[in-house]
Amino acid sequence: ELWAPLARTLEEAIGHHALLVNTKQLIADGWDTSDDFGASLRQALDTIKDESGVPLSRYGLLSNIIVDASRFGYPGAIRGRANEDLDITLAQRTTILAAREGGWPSFRAAWIELL
Repeated sequence: ELWAPLARTLEEAIGHHALLVNTKQLIADGWDTSDDFGASLRQALDTIKDESGVPLSRYGLLSNIIVDASRFGYPGAIRGRANEDLDITLAQRTTILAAREGGWPSFRAAWIELL
């Protein structure tokens, strides 16, 4: 999950919205499910930064993971902690997805680490 914090002005809110919509569209247009999602996300954000000339730090983007846990009887998805470092979020995503494939004990341990 990627989002921008509350905006102080309408102009700032529109800028945040445009960034998030453009990111989603670039990923949807160029992403194959066999591709690395993290690399696709980075490429989309880099493209937007290069085209706009605006550093991404200006937006104060936050991210966290959301992973479906229904196969283990949990009614819904789990979330990681929100943070400003996309590298942390992508590493958490890789870890929790690998753990999910390892079964409940592995998934549970990785989930606890996220808390």
